[in-house]
Amino acid sequence: MPAGVTYTTIATQTLGSSQSSISFTSISQSYTDLIIVSSLRGSTSNDFRARWGNGSYDTGTNYSNTTMYARSTSNDYGSSRDSNSNYARLSSQTYVIPEAAATFGTNITHIMNYSKTTTFKSGLSRSSGIGAAAYAGTETMVFLWRSTAAINQIQFYAGASSGNFESGTTITLYGILAA
Repeated sequence: MPAGVTYTTIATQTLGSSQSSISFTSISQSYTDLIIVSSLRGSTSNDFRARWGNGSYDTGTNYSNTTMYARSTSNDYGSSRDSNSNYARLSSQTYVIPEAAATFGTNITHIMNYSKTTTFKSGLSRSSGIGAAAYAGTETMVFLWRSTAAINQIQFYAGASSGNFESGTTITLYGILAA
């Protein structure tokens, strides 16, 4: 049997000016999984974070994240983990949202079973980018949101230091139907 359309575009946001966060609300519950594809540039080099929820963003300590990374500096590779966080890390390294003009970091995030109300939500995030030379690299993250609520809204923001997403940043949300 031939394969049909895999990804269905739910929404896209491309910034024309600087913003501190990007939000998607009223996300359709018609799909089983979400794919988020991002091209990111910031006012400061930063990591990429998200909060989601159902009716409001969960800012409680219900997120856990595990990261594996490798950066361009010699022998700079490793892993990290944080539990009971108040956000989902989609990247942990500052190069993912670079501040260099015309330089964008990339991120692809999968959220499985986002509309199912009987399981916690888990996902996988992959990032690469070039910021300051010491931080250029790639990483993979897994995350867990300890809630059975269906996700109907997502907010993305820059992490460790204050900063904005700059003009040209694009985030596209796709839905995937069960096979």
